[in-house]
Amino acid sequence: MMNLGIIGFGNAAQAFTKGLLASGHMRVGSLRITERTQEKKDMAKDLFGLEAFSNNVDLAEWSDYILLAVKPINYPEVLAEIKDHLKGKVLISFIVGTSHEELSKHLVPGTAVVRIMPNIAMAVREALCTAWRNDQVSDEQFETVLNMYRKVGEVLVVDEPTMEKVAAVSAAGLGFVAYWMAALEKATVALGIDPKEAEIIAVQTFKGAVHTVGETDFSPTDLQNSVATKGGTTIEGLMLMEERGVTQAISDGVNATYQKGLSFSKKK
Repeated sequence: MMNLGIIGFGNAAQAFTKGLLASGHMRVGSLRITERTQEKKDMAKDLFGLEAFSNNVDLAEWSDYILLAVKPINYPEVLAEIKDHLKGKVLISFIVGTSHEELSKHLVPGTAVVRIMPNIAMAVREALCTAWRNDQVSDEQFETVLNMYRKVGEVLVVDEPTMEKVAAVSAAGLGFVAYWMAALEKATVALGIDPKEAEIIAVQTFKGAVHTVGETDFSPTDLQNSVATKGGTTIEGLMLMEERGVTQAISDGVNATYQKGLSFSKKK
């Protein structure tokens, strides 16, 4: 059984750990972390039974695969500590907006690197992750990484430039969908429905739409057309939303997210 070390235990790393352990794919004893804050160390121990190393070098030496899940501003410092301890290992990067080219400036040439763009739905094993590897990662090593992430959702293997584009939809998209769900909930309350019931209505409506598209031959457009019949009530609402520019606002929001992601790498 291989060992996986996690450097940084923020939201993404916590979601991944929760989903991975729930899947039964790895034992608790094969996972270790390092984390600057004692609070998160305690939380990792209390919630998941994870032990923490006192420093990143010891974790790197112990690990076969190292998940780098720190904030973008902190990764150069971390890589400076562990770069000489990665021979024969695979570094998995969760760092948003940080290309392999940027990472390589802080690594020993020949280091095996896999980039993963995750989302926090890993916690419930319904994530959409994208994956890319450099030439130093063997087929066997890459398959090992992909298998871990298949246990927490779907994985798309893409070219590196595509990763930021997909992340603007799949990662940020969870926040967008939650925003739309909250808007539907508020609209339901405005009709005079009890807030608790409005939340149930909004959540179940989204769940019903997702399952209908995911588990039948319906595309999103097919589902929309089947509900929005000519002269009916649904088409009336959809026409008003279109007049108010909802579709364009969604497109603009996704593009703004993508451009912000690109700006992170441009600042380096």
